[in-house]
Amino acid sequence: MSEKGIAYDDLDEIDEAVAGLKDDVSALADELGDSASDSLRSTLRRIEETAADLYDTVAEQSSRGVQAIERQVDERPWTSLFVAFGLGVLIGIIARGDR
Repeated sequence: MSEKGIAYDDLDEIDEAVAGLKDDVSALADELGDSASDSLRSTLRRIEETAADLYDTVAEQSSRGVQAIERQVDERPWTSLFVAFGLGVLIGIIARGDR
């Protein structure tokens, strides 16, 4: 799988998590119905709005990050390859530890 695919998969996971949170808050508000106080309903609405705003912000910034990485790889493929190789070696050394 390409790095681009991994980044988009991460965005999909974030999208699903925030959508799930929003659905859960909506379901809770529906379950509470008339028994919930105005204060509680207001708090639930704010949580729902905050979750939607959070998703929009994360999606926008993630999209910009993916575009920046794609642009960097397109403009400097060899440098990107060497950086990826160096990071792989470094992670391998760290993961190997004192064995």
